[in-house]
Amino acid sequence: MQAIVTKYLGATNSRGSRIKATCEAGSATVAYDYGLSDYERHKQACDALRLKLAKASAKGTGQDYKKSPWLWPMVGGGMPGGYGYAFVFVEGER
Repeated sequence: MQAIVTKYLGATNSRGSRIKATCEAGSATVAYDYGLSDYERHKQACDALRLKLAKASAKGTGQDYKKSPWLWPMVGGGMPGGYGYAFVFVEGER
């Protein structure tokens, strides 16, 4: 499995602030939700990417996406220098 890294993308003239989640398998970007804590915003982006990848892998195999390894438990924490967050899969009960 792959670690997922998230980062804040500031507003531009044409787009509002966003959070982008990236791993080797792909990326997903979500709108900045001002009602959430910083950690929750980054986790939301991570979860959006995980769901996207789970559905894509299930489509190719015909399996139920809810059983995908992309949806296994993860933990996350802040990156040094305020770069963003990193989320990694944890061992244990699935």
